[in-house]
Amino acid sequence: MLVGAAPVATRREQVQQERDYSLFVARKEVQQIERQLIVNPENRTANAALRNIAYMLLRLAQKYVPEKAAAFSDYSDLIHCIKLLQEMGFKPEVAARLDSAVAGVSVNVIRNSFEYRQLRNKIKACLAIIADLTERPAAPGTHDYQNGIREGYRRASDIAILFLDDINENL
Repeated sequence: MLVGAAPVATRREQVQQERDYSLFVARKEVQQIERQLIVNPENRTANAALRNIAYMLLRLAQKYVPEKAAAFSDYSDLIHCIKLLQEMGFKPEVAARLDSAVAGVSVNVIRNSFEYRQLRNKIKACLAIIADLTERPAAPGTHDYQNGIREGYRRASDIAILFLDDINENL
């Protein structure tokens, strides 16, 4: 009987050793994962995920926004976004063609550029024309129609004057 009992005990010991080893390996894996989460929480928080999204969108924008007068607004927005990310402490990858523009970007640089001044002057001219609509004669038609047109001109003129004042204050 002792001979038969020995293999059963050994088998139990062997199963127990396998369990202990499995628990040891599982604990080590858990500890390793915990260390990775503590040391490197990439994509584990909303901030990290948003940072990665911002970087991906920035790469796309750098790829597809041209540096042309027709896309001046988009290009200046791209430069401004890169600068804001850098001021927030992020380190986005900046294309070589944009690097010097980002380093020198400021509101004064944008406002003094030829394209911006030309666009600003066109907007002012359009708003001035709209502001002067009250002096135009109403189109021929019934008395109610002419009153409606004059009222529309007056409202458009008031709004245009507000925009002109706002543009002149901010410049």
